[in-house]
Amino acid sequence: AESEPETMEMEYIFPDSDSRYLSEDELLDLDSDVLKLARNEIFARHGYIFKDKKLQEYFKSTSWYKGTVKGKDFDMEKEFNDFEKANVALIGSFEEN
Repeated sequence: AESEPETMEMEYIFPDSDSRYLSEDELLDLDSDVLKLARNEIFARHGYIFKDKKLQEYFKSTSWYKGTVKGKDFDMEKEFNDFEKANVALIGSFEEN
């Protein structure tokens, strides 16, 4: 059986996107769907409740997600650390291209 941390690690696209800066190289080969999940998992980590049904279903299927904060009550500036802010912006810029 897989160990608990290993299983959780597999449930993230970037398990450490809250503790380091992602590089552009890491994002180059990802398609827009994966990029969207990678960006939103940063929100999900903070308990963000998604209006988007697909996103909500996806994160509910992980063992770590606890939806506790409605979108309108979510303050990115307060919630996110510098790594998370930079990574959300970087992933977002790749999604647009």
